[in-house]
Amino acid sequence: MSTNKAFVLLLVLTFVAALIGCGGAKPMTAEQIRDAVIRARDNMKTVRMDADMQGNGTIDMRIEGTDYHITFFTIGNTTTESDIENEKSHRLSQTHSKFEYPPELQDLGNESPITDVTTESYLIYNVMYTKSYTAETTTTWTKQKFTEGSWETLNQMAQQMDMLKSAPVELLGSEQLDGIDCYVLSITPDMAEMYQTMMQNISGTGKWLSKIFDFKEMIKNASMTMLVAKDTFFVMKDEMKMTLVLNQESMHLPLGDTNLEMKMDYEIVTRDYDHNKPVTITPPTEAPITG
Repeated sequence: MSTNKAFVLLLVLTFVAALIGCGGAKPMTAEQIRDAVIRARDNMKTVRMDADMQGNGTIDMRIEGTDYHITFFTIGNTTTESDIENEKSHRLSQTHSKFEYPPELQDLGNESPITDVTTESYLIYNVMYTKSYTAETTTTWTKQKFTEGSWETLNQMAQQMDMLKSAPVELLGSEQLDGIDCYVLSITPDMAEMYQTMMQNISGTGKWLSKIFDFKEMIKNASMTMLVAKDTFFVMKDEMKMTLVLNQESMHLPLGDTNLEMKMDYEIVTRDYDHNKPVTITPPTEAPITG
């Protein structure tokens, strides 16, 4: 074999070997990315989250043979800062809701009421402090103590990871967010896990309502899209869409002349940022009322 032929053959073999070497690194599957996200939480000490929510719905009811149709919408924003390492979090939520009543009900004084509510809460270890504000009233701080280890259950980030563990996932592709390369995952939340998360987040009136309503039956469908940083596997953004339906079956009421169905479509977009940057969270100084 001539020197030129041997050199060409060597180049070809080297090129083929390089291709084989590059092909050996298989791309991550959706399940591998999901598992990496869950493991990455151990590397997360602090995080801030900003969630925007919007929803609209209808209420259809029949009372003594007369049908009524009510529409409503709500928008809201929730900011959260979490000190995961020291088991502390602070959340501030603002919601704006408006109802559109039919003329028959407006005659009763219900002329498209608008409601603005602000709720602030601190979770320090296993103690939660909560306060609400409206245009007319401001409540005092309430203090509720949970069992040891409850912070992990009540913390929003932990709930997100718990929901992710049991959810089927699909890799949709990649995109950039604020200059960060991200995987895009499609997630189908487990309804039972969503129900468990809902129950963990309600207290007071919500606990009372849970004895009347079957929240598990209310959740008709839910989907989530999540952006995950390729370098850290931290969640950067997620979009949740959910439909809730409340009717006489979920309220355990007998069917008859009085019928009720309420349908709500919600969309929540959450941005996660300032991972592992310092946060300072201290409980309110005002003496709270023990709940």
